[in-house]
Amino acid sequence: MPSRQPVGQPTPEEIAQSDLKAQRVAARLGWTDGGPLLKEPGVMVSDPPNAMTLSTANYIPQPDGTTCGPTSAHNLLLNWGQNVSIDHLKIDLGWTTNGTPLDSDWPTTLNDHSASTYYVIGWSPSETTTWAAFVGDTLDGHPFILLVSMSPSRGYLYGYPQDREWGHYVTGNGYSGYRSGTKYGRYFDQYNGLAYTYGEHEVPLSTWVTMLYQNGIVW
Repeated sequence: MPSRQPVGQPTPEEIAQSDLKAQRVAARLGWTDGGPLLKEPGVMVSDPPNAMTLSTANYIPQPDGTTCGPTSAHNLLLNWGQNVSIDHLKIDLGWTTNGTPLDSDWPTTLNDHSASTYYVIGWSPSETTTWAAFVGDTLDGHPFILLVSMSPSRGYLYGYPQDREWGHYVTGNGYSGYRSGTKYGRYFDQYNGLAYTYGEHEVPLSTWVTMLYQNGIVW
């Protein structure tokens, strides 16, 4: 069953990379007054759709209760046209039976297998950065990784009993409510050990922020 995952410490360079990506997404979407900044990959988007979801075709469930990290990475890389085995990703991401650390192995692994420089890592992302990840990465056609902690005070992903704490990786793959009402971040949960967890779901942006506190995103 999902449990607390090890969380590393950000370096100043990693913080700067994530902040710069957030600033560029905000500029592309007109969230700032500093003028548009073009970002590669991607183009200037002046009027994003109110909702958008990336394909999860061929996504698979995690094989056991400790491999949520490697499985979410495997599923993400399918959108890049890469079918990398979970066993390979367990090695690349430093997986142990205690879980998968959130550290610099994540962007290195995703960028290496996608032949890109797209992914950066951010710890305890703000509401703005979290929304930038859901919207910006979806518009670019690339899912991203979220490590959450669930509890009565933090909130829960869809389908988890609200009587205990859970730590879990999932793959972000869309958003809704861009111009109306509550904003939602969409995700694919590869855990099928409970009745309603597996598959595509969405939760409010405010819940993501509390679940991501002292955790992070690879986006």
